[in-house]
Amino acid sequence: MEDEMASEQIGICALQLDRRLDDLPVVFYRLVSSCDAEDENPVKITRRGAACLRRSNANVPMTDLGAWKLVALHPLQAAEGEWDGQHFSAEDPTQGALHAADPDEREALRRLLNVALYEGVRATLDAGTDRKSRQVVYGLGHSVEIIDSVPSERVRLPRDAYLEVFKTVRLTPEVLPDGTGIVFFHIQHRLMPKDYVTLEWVIRHRPHWLGGIRRVRHRYRENGREEATAELLGIAEENALSTFSGPQGEISYFEYHRLRGRIRENELEEVRRSTVVRLRYPGGNSKPKEWKHLAALLRPLFDFETLQEIDGELLGSIAKRLPWSVDERLRTISEFLQGIEVPQFGARLVPLAEMQASVRRWCPDIRLRVGKSRLATSEQAVLTHGAYRPMKKKRIVFVTIGTPSQRSEEHFSQVLERCRHWCGGGIEGQVAPPATDAQELDLRLERRCPKDAVLLVGLAAGADKRSVRDVLFRHALPVQFMRLDHPPKRYTSSYYNNLAAGVFSKGGGVLCAIEDMPGEADLFLGLDLGGIHQRVPGFAFLFTRDGAQLGWQLAEAQSGERIADESLRLLLERSLEAYRKVHGGEGPRRIVLHRDGRWYESFEVIGSFEQRHGIGIDVLEVIKSGVPVLYRRFRDQDTGRKRFCNPGVGDAFELSGLDEAILSTYSGAELGKDWGGKVTVRPLRLRKRYGDTPLEILAQQVVLLSRIHGASLYRHPRLPVTTHHADRFASLRRECNIDDLSRMDRLCPVYL
Repeated sequence: MEDEMASEQIGICALQLDRRLDDLPVVFYRLVSSCDAEDENPVKITRRGAACLRRSNANVPMTDLGAWKLVALHPLQAAEGEWDGQHFSAEDPTQGALHAADPDEREALRRLLNVALYEGVRATLDAGTDRKSRQVVYGLGHSVEIIDSVPSERVRLPRDAYLEVFKTVRLTPEVLPDGTGIVFFHIQHRLMPKDYVTLEWVIRHRPHWLGGIRRVRHRYRENGREEATAELLGIAEENALSTFSGPQGEISYFEYHRLRGRIRENELEEVRRSTVVRLRYPGGNSKPKEWKHLAALLRPLFDFETLQEIDGELLGSIAKRLPWSVDERLRTISEFLQGIEVPQFGARLVPLAEMQASVRRWCPDIRLRVGKSRLATSEQAVLTHGAYRPMKKKRIVFVTIGTPSQRSEEHFSQVLERCRHWCGGGIEGQVAPPATDAQELDLRLERRCPKDAVLLVGLAAGADKRSVRDVLFRHALPVQFMRLDHPPKRYTSSYYNNLAAGVFSKGGGVLCAIEDMPGEADLFLGLDLGGIHQRVPGFAFLFTRDGAQLGWQLAEAQSGERIADESLRLLLERSLEAYRKVHGGEGPRRIVLHRDGRWYESFEVIGSFEQRHGIGIDVLEVIKSGVPVLYRRFRDQDTGRKRFCNPGVGDAFELSGLDEAILSTYSGAELGKDWGGKVTVRPLRLRKRYGDTPLEILAQQVVLLSRIHGASLYRHPRLPVTTHHADRFASLRRECNIDDLSRMDRLCPVYL
């Protein structure tokens, strides 16, 4: 096995420019705008001005360098431009250079490279023999997307399906401090509604879908960018001929969009009859403005979460055809990237030089402590040896909602038997009379509430889980749900094991513990927000170095995409207090804070906390979306051809000079011999933002924290348990009543 591993090379889906971008000659300008800077973020105005002037100058790469300062790759031919009634001009040209070693200038270099990459891809597609086979757009997060114009042959759907599936390659540029320009690439499937499926079509023909559609996308593009997306808030009491006060006076919604060229000629009458809907666009403001739009000019955004709510049958059909091996992915990507150059930088995309110098193998020794002082490599060991720590609650109460099935008590006995075995006995079981609905359950609990128990709630067909959950949260009762209407074949031994694991964890039990955690950290926090657009709590999940959960904490408020300074300070103080309560008043040696996504919070609050308590903190961003794929390359012994397979646990690619790495927390082999070769492992991007602990140690901690879950004995999450639970909790928080949730025992992992 070791010889086989030695013959494999770790790689990453990326190319690089064949020239350095350090000390890149550019022209600096001062932006003058007719916008009212008091009403809007000046950096946002500056970026809008850069986009406007770029369009006026044959798409010369151009961006902002902070408020009112522009930087262009070449001198501008047209120093003025108009955008939606706003006038912009670039003045005081000054020759200079951007330096990759400076973080702000490096970010400007990355945006310039993104513009040049878009132009290079567009020129390559225009020069091709079949110009309509693919299209290019600007993607989210300063990326470029190449989209197939023909539906994917890999996912065939019925002709009457209302959506289609397309292959899409996302190119994400990165500039390293030494000036190396890297372009990560990632291929995936994109779900798109057919042309006739607008939000207006949904309102007229599928009105029952509206409750499950959360986001919409414009049907039109502007300035070469991907169609904008927005949150759907609801239907307005207006129509397309209703008027509003625009920049040029009173105007109807229909006429406003017609004058901007957003309505096709053959759709004028249809749009004229359109419904008006209320939207909210993403942004960093604490109270973003509500906008109104025409439903006929919007498409519902179908993602897997939406399909799960509105059309589970179609989702199942798509999911069966989505598995995509890493070998097939890489060979498909090569078709998209043939011949792409970046002429505005005078560069070509070439294979990464000295790739192996950045390759790392950061897999720690994985040892989990279970019952009877045994060591194991997975949580499944509890099936044989019992749990590391028994349940604190000694009673499990089973209650059904709706008409119970004949096997409902048999289900309960299966779960109870396992919990008793893992605890070593001492667990009581009780079957309560069934309740018709949440209201009846609430009345019963008002009379008598079993405070010392964890509930197993069986949901019969048609039972409303959300209303039942809010009732139980209101009474501070830990609950594990199970459905009673699954097909009989679903109720297997593994199903009962996972169900029992959820009951066990919510009852205060600990299935297993991490034996040897690298580094000095004794307390880990997983930080996330409950929502970007609303003033709702942020929250943190607390875990000790052995993986035991200390509970969760709510921050009182957030502002936009960040938790307010005072709320962050209080959250840290409460987390420290929670740790001291279970450690005899002793504080942790060090704290590691895992941020789900980008860190927007204050480092000053972190530094002040360190000085006040003498406890060091590390801040690590854990990014799960848009991360390039890692792979292992080997030579097939039979054919002699190069082949590609999934990475191993702890395989990593370090970005030199950035304290960042792409890390695989699981392997294809862990998914099973058959399944693991059909899918592609999805790595994480780790970005160290603060602290003294080396990135390698932080990465090994992430791997170990991904090994524990608490409710799944057969497959651990790819995220560390800190941000995995925070991510799950974010979904729960959007669905449930926050006042009811706040009454729950903070030690109960309510999201499992």
